[in-house]
Amino acid sequence: MQSIDVVFLTETWHDTNSIALCRLRAASFTVIDRPRPRDPSAAASASLNVNHGGVAVVAALGISLQPYVLDTKIMTFAFISVSLQSTHEKMVALVVYRTGPITSLFFSELDNLLSRVSVLKDVLIVGDFNIRLDRKKEPTTIAFIKCLSSHSFALRVH
Repeated sequence: MQSIDVVFLTETWHDTNSIALCRLRAASFTVIDRPRPRDPSAAASASLNVNHGGVAVVAALGISLQPYVLDTKIMTFAFISVSLQSTHEKMVALVVYRTGPITSLFFSELDNLLSRVSVLKDVLIVGDFNIRLDRKKEPTTIAFIKCLSSHSFALRVH
C-alpha cells in the first residue's frame, strides 16, 4: 500500500472558505490555494454560483509546504507556486490551470513564468494546460513543447 503525501489540484471549484479545504486543514493537512477570483460586477445571485477554475496544493504531515512567491501578473491562466520540503528532498512546484482560448499572450505569459523558475534547481510543473499533447503536429502542441524545452523542461506525459 502506498500513501500520498502531496496532491496538486486544478479546476477546484472552490472559494476561500470552501468546506472541503477547511476539513483538510482541520485534519492537519497543509493547504495552499488560489480560488478563481469572482467577477465583482456580477449580480448578487451570481455570487452564489459555484466558482470554477482555482488551483490548490495539499500536503500531509511531514511535508513542509510554503508559498513560493513569483511576482508576476498572469491573465491567461491560473497558477500557484509552492516550496515543498521533506526530510529527503526540496523542490518548487508550479500548478497551472489554463482555460479559454490559446493565444500568443498565453505563450508569452507562460514563457515569462518559466523563465522565473528555470533558474531553480528542482522544479516540478503540473496542471491542466488544456492542450492536446496527443496531436503532435498541432501548432499549439508544438508551441507548448518548444516553450518548455527552451527553458530546459522535459515533458513527462505520454
